[in-house]
Amino acid sequence: MIPIKIQCACGQRYAFDIEPVNGQMPMEIACPGCGVDGTAAANAIIAQSGAVPAAPPPTAPGLRTKPPPPPPARSAASAPAAAPPLPPSRASTGSSFTPLEKLTWYQQLWIGLPFALVAIGGMIGGALGGAAYGVNQQVFKKTRNPVLRYVFTGLISLTAVAAYFGIVVLIFGLRKKN
Repeated sequence: MIPIKIQCACGQRYAFDIEPVNGQMPMEIACPGCGVDGTAAANAIIAQSGAVPAAPPPTAPGLRTKPPPPPPARSAASAPAAAPPLPPSRASTGSSFTPLEKLTWYQQLWIGLPFALVAIGGMIGGALGGAAYGVNQQVFKKTRNPVLRYVFTGLISLTAVAAYFGIVVLIFGLRKKN
């Protein structure tokens, strides 16, 4: 296995381990962020690593082998449009594909919503907002399902808001008794 780490022109970083076939990628790969083909970059990394192509199987003396026939030529007009390649998945390649996610501005904004509590409650809101932001960031990075990412982080943000108002009610309740 060779570790491959690629940084796309869009800024997205992704990494995976792969077993090269004939000194090259066994399949096409694409940036998980923008979909740009990353196969050439991965092949360059494989070439730099010095991966040796597998030797052809030995043949018996006097036995001749014939290379496979070339694929039939197709005209550009009859060739179907190719869909952009998908990034490899653990299930399809058996490799340990681990994207190194860079959160977008709207993802940062979403998981940072608890910071709105700073304007409302100063130190209490800031402490709760900062704690919720840290938890939201971990949840966002570790949860693969995009819908569950927003559900979980939304619930964490609501919990921070509820805790804030609970603390405020407790403080005002103590003030009225004095």
